[in-house]
Amino acid sequence: MTIIVRDQAQANEALLHLASFRTKLSKAQNEKAEAQTTAEERFARIAEPLSRQIDEIEAELKRWYTKERKRVEADGRKSLDLDAGSIGYRASKPSLGFLKGWDPAKVVKAIRAKFDKRLAATLIKVDEKPVKDAIKRLIKSPADLKSIGCGIENNETFFIELKPEVLAKIGKAA
Repeated sequence: MTIIVRDQAQANEALLHLASFRTKLSKAQNEKAEAQTTAEERFARIAEPLSRQIDEIEAELKRWYTKERKRVEADGRKSLDLDAGSIGYRASKPSLGFLKGWDPAKVVKAIRAKFDKRLAATLIKVDEKPVKDAIKRLIKSPADLKSIGCGIENNETFFIELKPEVLAKIGKAA
């Protein structure tokens, strides 16, 4: 359906079509949201007890394997192969962690104190970007803004507001 507006009457007719389409879309979105809520509630009822059982079984398998670990791994194996699968411990990929009492700020300070600037720059990630709200609030001069590569943008956007009573009327008809 292509609508071409040539006068006020056609503009009003277009608004009525728009209101009808928006109402239908809103109704479809509400139905979708209700269906999603119903599905999520059903999933939660099913998933919560299953997740709890999974956690309990995994904890029990870990407890049992840990107790039996020396016996199982005595011959050099790192896991136990069973009919239904395998259990055991495997080494994870080495990762860097902070020592107790250390946080990122303290580590950064120590790096800067211990290593030269070039190496420190490689070891420290700096995420710098302009804070637009602060610039807009604190720098009022257009010349100052321009000198730092900024400017205030005022964009005009087209809008359409449908009257609530039209939407209500169409909603009852839909």
